[in-house]
Amino acid sequence: MSNCSSIQEMAFETVDLSATRALFSVLYCLVWIGAIVGNTLVLYVVTFNQISLSVRSVFIGCLAVSDLLMSLTSLPWTAVSIFTREWIFPGLICKLIGVFQVIGYNRAILIVVGIWVLGYSLALPVGIYSRAVSYENVCGVFCEEIW
Repeated sequence: MSNCSSIQEMAFETVDLSATRALFSVLYCLVWIGAIVGNTLVLYVVTFNQISLSVRSVFIGCLAVSDLLMSLTSLPWTAVSIFTREWIFPGLICKLIGVFQVIGYNRAILIVVGIWVLGYSLALPVGIYSRAVSYENVCGVFCEEIW
């Protein structure tokens, strides 16, 4: 006979209610299925329905892969540990999930930062070299890029 109490007995939370567990179980399953199906469809379209491989397609594909990895490696384990409020899986999975979460999250952040840097670097020269100019024998002022 053990001399310890469960976490549910020590500190009750709303997640311990059956109705809350049922509602969030359905929501977690819907999000998980939606993430897997949606990202798989995005990867299918980006991979097989492209005439040419563009930078935008690569970025979208990378985001879909990152999100798919997060969905497969993080969401199910996190949901179970939230509902049980303790870790019921082997210690190795605890280490692997932590690694996958950091890799997936950091990869998504780096991709978004890459998109931002690319957009900024493409837009910056336009702002630097744009001037309001007027031409001889032409009425009006024009916004032109003068390099």
